[in-house]
Amino acid sequence: MSNELPEHFDAVVLGTGFEESILAGAIARAGHSILHLDPNDYYGGEWASFNFEGIQGWIESQNSPKESDIVMDCNRILLNDDEDFIPLKKVFSRFSNVNQTWYPQEVKEKEHEAEKDCNKREPSFENTLKECSDDIKNNISSINKVWNQERVVSESRKFNLDLIPKLLYTSGPLVELLISSNVSRYLEFKAFNRVLTTTPDGKGLDHVPSSRADVFSTQKISVVEKRILMKFLTFALNYESHYEL
Repeated sequence: MSNELPEHFDAVVLGTGFEESILAGAIARAGHSILHLDPNDYYGGEWASFNFEGIQGWIESQNSPKESDIVMDCNRILLNDDEDFIPLKKVFSRFSNVNQTWYPQEVKEKEHEAEKDCNKREPSFENTLKECSDDIKNNISSINKVWNQERVVSESRKFNLDLIPKLLYTSGPLVELLISSNVSRYLEFKAFNRVLTTTPDGKGLDHVPSSRADVFSTQKISVVEKRILMKFLTFALNYESHYEL
């Protein structure tokens, strides 16, 4: 068996994003030879998902593009007289000015504030000192329950981040198209577990009720609001039967 790679293809597809992958699969299924390439060091293109470490590397690569390195490498490539090298990485990038901001506050800063407040009190009696010590423990205990940068990093193996978050309706036309075209063989459909929203102070996350059990178990809204929300959810579930409303 020859180890040489073929030199001629019916089509060349650049990128491994959602659209490019479907196109490449359709061309191959039609019996044509195809060369499928990706200029990135990861699969998925703009539809890629990263773990925490991976998203940090992606942000760094976006903020410090190495287009100059690509151009310099051109001189090392042996080209024929009738061939040209055209770098396309920048053309296919739709992201710019990428930056990240950490909203959770650091635990150490909070601990320092608690100790500082304690030191302001006059150490007159043992009871006062004990009360102050208990206050510090309570403050630190409550702080550790709050999401912060340190905790996110420690839990980073439990989640992935999408460059382009997307949701598909289970009975939507796109899902039906993926199934009918057999592309679903290469996909995995996953139902989302819950929806979260930030708290008014921006320091935490709250679960958004999306079922009858969620509505009546939450402590974030009043009884009257629960009834209103339940009526809305019931209306949404039966929307097709009275969509004219």
